Amino acid sequence: MFRISGYSVARLVSRTVRSGLRHYAKDVKFGADGRASMLYGVDTLADAVAVTMGPKGRNVVIEQSWGSPKITKDGVTVAKAIDFKDKYKNLGAKLVQDVANKTNEEAGDGTTCATVLARAIAKEGFENISKGANPVEVRRGVMNAVELLVAELKKMSKNVTTPEEIAQVATISANGDSTVGKLISEAMKKVGNKGVITVKDGKTLHDELETIEGMKFDRGYISPYFINTTKGAKVEFEKCLLLFSEKKISQVQDIVPALELANKYRKPIVIVAEDVDGEALTTLVLNRLKVGLQVAAVKAPGFGDNRKNTLKDMAIATGGVVFGDDANLLKIEDVQITDLGEAEEVSITKDDTLILRGKGKPEEVEKRIGMIEDELEQSTSDYEKEKLNERLAKLSKGVAVLKVGGASEVEVNEKKDRVTDALNATRAAVEEGIVPGGGVALLRALKAIENMKGENADQEKGMRIVQKAVREPIMTIVRNAGVDPSSVVERVLASSELSYGYDAMNDTFVDMFKAGIIDPTKVIRTALQDAAGVASLLATTECVVTEVPKEEPQMAAGMGGGMGGGADFPATFSVFYLRTVGDTSRACLLKSGVQDSARSGYNSVSFFVMSAPEMIPAIYLILAIISASLYGFLKILKPGSNDNCFLKMICTGNPVDPPMSNEQIHDILRNRFKPSIADEKWDVVVIGSGLSGLTIAKVLAAAGRRVLVLEQHDRAGGSCHTFKLDKYEFDVGQFFCLHYVQDMCLGKELYRICLAITDSQVCWQKMEEPFDNVIIGKRYYGRTAGGIVHFRDQLKRWFSDEVDSIENYFDYVLKSLNSNFWWLTGAKRLPLFLVRFLSKFGFINIFTNLFKYFELNLLDVMKKYGLSAEVRAVIGYYFVNYGVPPNRASFLQHHLFLMENGYYPVGGASSLIANIIRSIQKFGGKVAVQADVQQIVFVNGRVNGVTVNYGSSNFFIQTALVVSTASISKTFSDLIPRNIAQNSAMFEVLNQLNSLETIPVGGFQAYIGLSGTKNDLQLPSSNYFWCKNNNPYEFDHYLSLSSSAAVEYGCPPQIFICFPSAKDPTWDERNPGTSTCQLISHTNPTWFEKFKNTSKRKSIKRLKRTEYTELKHQIGELMLSQFLVLFPNLKSYITYVEFSTPLTQQYYMRNMHGEYYSLTQQIDRFKLKFWSELRCRTGLPGLYLSGQDVLFCGIGSVLHSGLITAGSILRRNLFEDLKKAYKEQINYGRK
Repeated sequence: MFRISGYSVARLVSRTVRSGLRHYAKDVKFGADGRASMLYGVDTLADAVAVTMGPKGRNVVIEQSWGSPKITKDGVTVAKAIDFKDKYKNLGAKLVQDVANKTNEEAGDGTTCATVLARAIAKEGFENISKGANPVEVRRGVMNAVELLVAELKKMSKNVTTPEEIAQVATISANGDSTVGKLISEAMKKVGNKGVITVKDGKTLHDELETIEGMKFDRGYISPYFINTTKGAKVEFEKCLLLFSEKKISQVQDIVPALELANKYRKPIVIVAEDVDGEALTTLVLNRLKVGLQVAAVKAPGFGDNRKNTLKDMAIATGGVVFGDDANLLKIEDVQITDLGEAEEVSITKDDTLILRGKGKPEEVEKRIGMIEDELEQSTSDYEKEKLNERLAKLSKGVAVLKVGGASEVEVNEKKDRVTDALNATRAAVEEGIVPGGGVALLRALKAIENMKGENADQEKGMRIVQKAVREPIMTIVRNAGVDPSSVVERVLASSELSYGYDAMNDTFVDMFKAGIIDPTKVIRTALQDAAGVASLLATTECVVTEVPKEEPQMAAGMGGGMGGGADFPATFSVFYLRTVGDTSRACLLKSGVQDSARSGYNSVSFFVMSAPEMIPAIYLILAIISASLYGFLKILKPGSNDNCFLKMICTGNPVDPPMSNEQIHDILRNRFKPSIADEKWDVVVIGSGLSGLTIAKVLAAAGRRVLVLEQHDRAGGSCHTFKLDKYEFDVGQFFCLHYVQDMCLGKELYRICLAITDSQVCWQKMEEPFDNVIIGKRYYGRTAGGIVHFRDQLKRWFSDEVDSIENYFDYVLKSLNSNFWWLTGAKRLPLFLVRFLSKFGFINIFTNLFKYFELNLLDVMKKYGLSAEVRAVIGYYFVNYGVPPNRASFLQHHLFLMENGYYPVGGASSLIANIIRSIQKFGGKVAVQADVQQIVFVNGRVNGVTVNYGSSNFFIQTALVVSTASISKTFSDLIPRNIAQNSAMFEVLNQLNSLETIPVGGFQAYIGLSGTKNDLQLPSSNYFWCKNNNPYEFDHYLSLSSSAAVEYGCPPQIFICFPSAKDPTWDERNPGTSTCQLISHTNPTWFEKFKNTSKRKSIKRLKRTEYTELKHQIGELMLSQFLVLFPNLKSYITYVEFSTPLTQQYYMRNMHGEYYSLTQQIDRFKLKFWSELRCRTGLPGLYLSGQDVLFCGIGSVLHSGLITAGSILRRNLFEDLKKAYKEQINYGRK
């Protein structure tokens, strides 16, 4: 053996790893310069928090990235909301934020006091150290003084034991709200001082307490045939057996042994399993109905590990076992009586199951409780803690739920903050006692350090810093009350009475204990210790280091987006074609094969060749090239390996799941983002929870993908969500979105899509006739259901002197609708280089005239056929459905948007969205709200994930595939880094298209609450389209005015009027005694631009600005006056009115300027050079698009857009899959 001198091992490093390493530059400040920069941040944050302190503290309004601005007096909430652009200031602020957070975590309250103390200690510490004091000794003096103060606080502490004392503490902590104090005291009395008490949104204007004893979970009976009581739809059993299974039960032989045991022992039995269906469910129902067997089946609550743990808890509480558990080898068909759980009472409704007084062994239950408590201590996830607390409560004393009521969401949120603080403070008071409040306790504790001597002069400086700092809380409270703080402090210190102090609310000096002005000892102690610890460390800072953001180098130009649409599409597509059977003639979506398009193209080519024989050689050469390209394109489009996912959905219209309760719908729509979500593995992230995004999520989840949907608003649904103003429910459906939808009936493709994505859980109510009422000036036209031909015939009856002109015009309309519509979606799916070639040289016209008709101006064509102004106005009445007047609208688009009929979802828009989300969750997907996507992250040019803002923190969620259903313009401008976005051909197209919009159009709505039901007020379920006159230029004239001139002009020239409450047959069940009306119109968004805060990426409504409010109400009142001209009988029933402007629309929908439908709907959008570029594939690997910018606006379009995008990802023709699945399921049902 020999050794080579100087030999070393060289380790190879991957180039991709090396290039991924990031080296950021640092910025450094020393001494007083660094401390001064941080102190500025400390001061600003403390000033913002301090204004909330005391009974006369003021509120702070905080802009949120979702929903309404937050109004709060909670110190930690204010602290968390502050973030400075300057990194040095931000470091100081973050350190004080940590004080507030730590105090809040330990004591649940006292964050404002901790912040004020931290600022005082840090500021004095900076000054002393700047004058030469030794920072280490100063900190030692501070901590010694705090130690003595804490000991003194504990000496003066008074125990809290009685319910009256608990109520008093809670009342003070809730800013004097005695109702909250009594509820907290009652809750603690019922579930114990350490019991689980949760705070939730209430359903009324008042605060309520609900106590849930026993084990209650949110799953009801699987079939209503199990109901055995006459009073209410319930199942009630006594001395009941319970069978638990982690697996689905489908076979009858699995449950027969358990049923025989129940029959033998003459006891009812409840089966709790993942699901019970097929033969097993049929057997249970038949035995219940025919034999009278007391039996019921319930789905197990939760999903995944949470379901397993909950089932195990239930089994231990009742003395049973869980079959199907990996740790249990018993088979369900071998069940014995000892394997079944038992409970004294079981009550089951359609929504909930309650198990009371289970017969489990006490020692086993206690052991299980101990295990959960251990997990609770070790858990770092708020979500896990929440679930563990719920499980703990169900096993012990139950759960107390404080339901916070209020007139609005903002009010409820503010009140919830106060109630949560009061609850935390009360727990702290029970744990360690109380001391005089209002800052008095800290003043009284000063005597402990008055004569204290330090080991050196610098330590004594630290003690003097604390002596001065502890005066700040009482001085801040007094200052907020508008009184001179120095005189108050002197008077308090002059008294020898321990509890003598200042009542800031009533401006008097009182006995603080007798007056009920107290603080929990734990809160004051924790605030003092945390503030001193962090602030004294902050004062000792000598060097501050921050990162300088790395300037990313300009990436080299990559491959263009020319191939962005081609490779993964199926060989047949869903396209528009014309049905010409009687009155139903119109354009609609249906499958058309490539052979049909080829046949149509061949006929057009033959005609072209015969008309120009001299061009035959050149044309045949071009056609040969095109044919070869098409053949090659279609050859590579082999179907994907994925199965037909629609076979896993319920497409027949026969639901299998029980309907959701209003509370379940409320909760499923508001499933907040949890930080733990970022740690999970996701195959696909969908940005936006509108119908398009949810459709994609449902399909991909059913196909086996792990899908996460992120929604920036506080509830899911996009343009299809509902919300409450005061006590009235409104939907946000804009014109063609959800105020009415067509073809929701048997035989229609749109209906089949809705059945599939909702698992057939949603029914649709047809609107009454005439479903569209058109009012031009004072002239009325009632349009009934029917297609193009039916509408033509109605016009001929209304305008008998213009029959010939109407006939000729509609002949041209029908001719345009007979175009080859394969190219409508084909232009978005063929390779871009081919479409550009066909467009540039005009060869597209050989195959279809479609885009020629799209580029025609609607008003010009109507004028060409000699139609009068009145006829033109009636034909064009529904242009508000897409937001562009006839003088700027596309001729073909307008007639594609003609509604044949009108339907509305039973249960409202929330029912539709909630059922889609529930079906997504069944396949393991999630929909999370209040998740504001900040950026789509790319690595080496490919999608690598998204950055999500939640609260005051950002979270990175890794995924290889992102689908954005947000506005395309906002996606490319805000979510994609510019150097990446420029690599897509779509980037330049969007810039060109947005610059072509002549007049911006913004949305304006009025929300009207009415007292009385539909029958009381005789409200119609149909829609009303009011136009001021028949001048086609009136719309643009109004938008071209200044805001003041628009107010002088009067009511906007067009209003869409509907009564959502009258369309939904279940409305009165949810909202008894009330009705609603919505007025929808358009304004110029520039009128409101000056009220927008442009300092943030998102705009915010300036509701407190007088000018904004005045302008909003002036326009709104003009609309309301016109409404009352049309419906004068409703004037005395109006009890609530609110208006929304383009700023509202922009804030919630993330669009350019508050428009209803994102990209311009003018003719330019439908020109082939733009239309073909707006496709679901972006040319950026891993990034797909969907929504109304990819096809058209409206329900039908976004549903089809969702299927097209999902089909591109899965490489399947989903329209054909759906048709096959529907047919197969229908045939199976018949057999």
